[in-house]
Amino acid sequence: QPVKQMHVKPRQGIWCNCGQAALQLALAALIGVTFRFVLLPAALLSDRNNKADYLIYFGVAKALSGRIGGSLADDWGRKKTCVLGWLLGFSMVPLLAIGFALHLSWVHNLAYLLLGAHQGVTWGLNITCLMDLFGPSGRGLASGLSNAVGYLASSACAPYAALLSDADNKSWTVAAAAASVLSGLLLTCLSTDTKRWAVLESVSHDDQTRHLDDKVSTGCETTSQALCSLAGLTVNMATALVWGSMVSWAKSPQDGALSNLQIGNLEAVHTCLKAIALCGSGVVVHSVGARPVVAVSLLTLAGGLAAVAWQARSTPADLWLILVATGLVGLGVGGAFPALAASASTSAPAGRRASAYGAYRMWRDAGYSAGGLLERLVAWDGFRSTSATVFAWSAVLTTWWWICWCSHLMRSDGHNESDS
Repeated sequence: QPVKQMHVKPRQGIWCNCGQAALQLALAALIGVTFRFVLLPAALLSDRNNKADYLIYFGVAKALSGRIGGSLADDWGRKKTCVLGWLLGFSMVPLLAIGFALHLSWVHNLAYLLLGAHQGVTWGLNITCLMDLFGPSGRGLASGLSNAVGYLASSACAPYAALLSDADNKSWTVAAAAASVLSGLLLTCLSTDTKRWAVLESVSHDDQTRHLDDKVSTGCETTSQALCSLAGLTVNMATALVWGSMVSWAKSPQDGALSNLQIGNLEAVHTCLKAIALCGSGVVVHSVGARPVVAVSLLTLAGGLAAVAWQARSTPADLWLILVATGLVGLGVGGAFPALAASASTSAPAGRRASAYGAYRMWRDAGYSAGGLLERLVAWDGFRSTSATVFAWSAVLTTWWWICWCSHLMRSDGHNESDS
């Protein structure tokens, strides 16, 4: 019935929706800018006592808000939920200002909770909106483009965020975060709710997907979904290592002995290569499918983490070696993101896509908190033991994924032979 009331039926596809897609990508850039101007100063200003606690607060809030935001978007609408997400980001700004002015850690922790909630709602729905616009065949591309634009913008801002962290007056850091949040809120108000596209898709596939409507859920219904969720958690655990404990190690005069500007450039290279991999992966997933892309990406990630763990055992840091190592981690993370997103949302009916994708993101974004907790639980030898543990975990998961993928290929070949 709602579809009949529309004057013009929207069409799915990239080119016929290029205007709305461009607006969504502009929002993705602002999301990336916001988290960079908040999280990089948090990493540079953290000390050995609070370690990467900010990642725990950020990760928990992002994981839960991504799940809740997905359900709200399906029931309440994409645009209204996105506006709520940007309002959460706006409420973070005064807390940042108060925390910097009064040096109150608990106020900063509240700000990181609100940043996580803002990121979980806005970035998850940004990708969902692009999936609505692009249609079933463009889901991997939607995730790749959104993340690539967001992380490219984040990469461009990283050196400036590092330099602002050096200043005694942090007002410019707060001003940069406030400007990006206000711009995002304004653009969201100008956008169109893309749930109309999802409604049309669900109507056109109603007979095939009606029985799935009540089964979209926790992201762990099948072995394949559970493996995707676990891979997502691992990917962001590696990201937390680069964002958190590696920054603390690199800035320590006794360990990495790198300057804030060098660390900012390090984060910029890592994020830039991640963005390039996101673009490439989104296109390749569209051509060859998600599983092989995830397999290669996890292998690249494990190689990068091995190099990071090896570098952690030799001080001071070799800037070029750590650049290569974190670059490989960025390529692995960026390659896995769109492929895992496509796998997680493929089996979901269009009318519940945001909920299904939100469930996957809940587990993936829990990786930030897992990385922060890991730094506290296994840091008996500082960054050496933390990086080695993350590498070992990623190596086990990569092996598991390759075994499952090879088994799938063997079963497919067996079916083809029996059919012939």
